[in-house]
Amino acid sequence: MNVQSSRRARAVSFLSAATAVGLLPLITPAQAIVGDAVVGNAYTFTAKIQFGDGAEARSCTGSLVDAQWVLTTASCFTGGTTELTVSKPVAKTTAIVGRTDLAAAG
Repeated sequence: MNVQSSRRARAVSFLSAATAVGLLPLITPAQAIVGDAVVGNAYTFTAKIQFGDGAEARSCTGSLVDAQWVLTTASCFTGGTTELTVSKPVAKTTAIVGRTDLAAAG
């Protein structure tokens, strides 16, 4: 590749990147990020699943799919590090369902 071709390639790359960056403010954000506040109990099927206590505590989200069944990902139970085996959860596990504010105590 000669010097002139190299300069042209760099100029085209720079202009393409500048155009892409310039267009970013025009992109509409996802509704999940800037959506409207939830009114009442519109999404009471949403579940917060808490695992463990203290420093080892973590949580995931899920959906109530039947009276006593919550659907979530397998990685919630393994921490994403090991393969899931069907058994009782190793750590204390609590599912919070039936309210919109899943972060509130109680």
